[in-house]
Amino acid sequence: MADGYLLLERIGSGAFGRVYLAEQSVVGVRAAIKVLTLDDVPTDQATDRIAKFQGEARAMSQLSHPNIVRVYRYGVFQGGPFLALEFIDDARTLADEMDLRETSDRWFSLDESRIILTQLLDALDAAHDKGIVHRDIKPENLMLQQTAGDQVTVRVLDFGIAKFMEEGDTTQHVIGTPIYMAPEQLHQRKIGPQTDLYAVAVLVCELLTGCPPFATKKVPEVFRQKVDPYHDPGEEIVSLGLSARHVTFFRRALAVEPSDRYASGAAFREAMLDLFAPSTFPPNLIPAPKSKPLPAAPPANAATFRNWLAREGERLAVTELEIGVDLSDTEN
Repeated sequence: MADGYLLLERIGSGAFGRVYLAEQSVVGVRAAIKVLTLDDVPTDQATDRIAKFQGEARAMSQLSHPNIVRVYRYGVFQGGPFLALEFIDDARTLADEMDLRETSDRWFSLDESRIILTQLLDALDAAHDKGIVHRDIKPENLMLQQTAGDQVTVRVLDFGIAKFMEEGDTTQHVIGTPIYMAPEQLHQRKIGPQTDLYAVAVLVCELLTGCPPFATKKVPEVFRQKVDPYHDPGEEIVSLGLSARHVTFFRRALAVEPSDRYASGAAFREAMLDLFAPSTFPPNLIPAPKSKPLPAAPPANAATFRNWLAREGERLAVTELEIGVDLSDTEN
């Protein structure tokens, strides 16, 4: 038992915790119990992890939206804090769905992609209106739930590294997932709604073409291009065969400077939806499996990268990072 919840089985685990399927003992409502583990963790790190966990509880408790997983309770279990979250039945993550679609050679249709992205933007609008930036939007943190009429409902998970805008736009740690991270997450400043919209733009490309920008590059190269003010993200989009309208969208949505991107979720949504009009989508472009390699990107400005590496590289340990590293589980 965990504070009134009967733990039925473990359904997930990660570097910092475990997730159990549970049932409220009195009324039988099922929940997902997310337990923070602090075994053999130094005191200073444990304090930091608890603060982040409490931040997740605080963020989710302020949000009430059909596309965001609800939090029921915050408590303590076996010496560590836990969150009782809404259990999403009959669902899989967008990442799992992408893997399934890849193996079955049946990628997302334009309508499916539009529905997923629109609901995600609805959820982010609700969070941003409350002054909360998610900072880790990626397929693994999006659940696709099958509902009545074979409709899909998006549910946003994991506000574990959410940023409260009332606390300012800077951060002490470089955290996130490299491909989906916005450049300002590396610079640790100017964090805001555009940070989440940058990640959504990466997802737009991934759902339209089967592979996100930067997919075939090692993490240091990803970082180099993201902070290089001379790198043109539109070049990769051109090589994927998308229309000029798509290139224009991604050039703005993936700009290095947040101020150069779409100014609001509404502006982003309007521009994004225009991409899904059949008249703007090349009829001969069939979305490819996401493992399809991208063409080589144009070389980044070497001097700019050297300057950035001299200033930030040692702190980020950028020369030691390998492709596939998920920075949401690190603090370096």
